[in-house]
Amino acid sequence: MVNALTASQLSLATIGAINRLLAKRSDVSPTLFFEMATPTCLPLPCAAMSSPEIWGFSGPIIATSLSTADKLRHPISPKQKFFYVWDLEWLRYQPDFWRLRDIYASMPIIARSKDHAKAIEDAWNVSVVYIGDMEDVFNYVLGDK
Repeated sequence: MVNALTASQLSLATIGAINRLLAKRSDVSPTLFFEMATPTCLPLPCAAMSSPEIWGFSGPIIATSLSTADKLRHPISPKQKFFYVWDLEWLRYQPDFWRLRDIYASMPIIARSKDHAKAIEDAWNVSVVYIGDMEDVFNYVLGDK
């Protein structure tokens, strides 16, 4: 789940990782959820849906920002929710500490790097369950690592 599919490092990494995943596996059918409808930076190799549609989604889902993770805290579906901390967003603005603490405590946290993992664990007193790039994260969530 991303904020938007416009040209950004996150969108490029996500779509690229989905492309590589689909080149290796025919038993998965990813769905990419987004918050804002925008033109895509690359052709999509999978279904794309607006974030309100997650209520009917039954597969694992990965939030990639504070706002997408916040949206995932409330729906009953999906059952497996992960927060892949792509960016340490709280460092750039005055955060609402209690809201952010609730977000970080609400689902398993995955970090992009060891440095990000240490910062997350120190700031939010949570354990990072996995560290890796987007492709590694997909494999982890699918149970391949």
